[in-house]
Amino acid sequence: MRTSFAIMIACLAAGCAAQKPPAGASQSTSYEADGNLHSSNSVACADLTEVTNRHTPADIFPGVRKCIDEGEYEKAGDLFLVAGTYGRFDMLRVADRTAHQAIMVLQLDHIGSAEEASVDSFQEAMKGRYDEGTDDLARICENVKRMGPPNYYPTYMLQHGMSAFTGAGGGIKSGFNETEAWSASLDSYLHCRI
Repeated sequence: MRTSFAIMIACLAAGCAAQKPPAGASQSTSYEADGNLHSSNSVACADLTEVTNRHTPADIFPGVRKCIDEGEYEKAGDLFLVAGTYGRFDMLRVADRTAHQAIMVLQLDHIGSAEEASVDSFQEAMKGRYDEGTDDLARICENVKRMGPPNYYPTYMLQHGMSAFTGAGGGIKSGFNETEAWSASLDSYLHCRI
């Protein structure tokens, strides 16, 4: 197993991935449901005053990337935390657990594809900024509380899970309590005092 993994990494580095697979080799196909990770109202590198509870994480993560590319790390951090808080809320309300990976995929798509030096600079700039008791954490908590819980249907996440293909086990959880989920998102993800 270890040898085949090393060969795969070496092959990818050498450009083997662009070649045709050998005859008889199995192939994989990727399927996407309409609306999967879809952004209908993409945010630019913006101040929090320009973000509302109608923006989904799929709308916000492109703005995080733009801010990182522009070296606007404070704005990138603020947007990242809003997207993460709203993503946490959506994970609490979406029944299909396979759909919850949407947040990680959005992070990888938008931040993971940025230049490594820019991501490193962003991470370095964020160290300690949002720690408990900091002014920045108090500011972001105040802004996110002002925005309120998400006011959109989480299609971007629902269409990411297996239920988008099977038609079973999807939608919003039965008995979902918005107030409890919002408090849990503020507390467990953002660590705001409630």
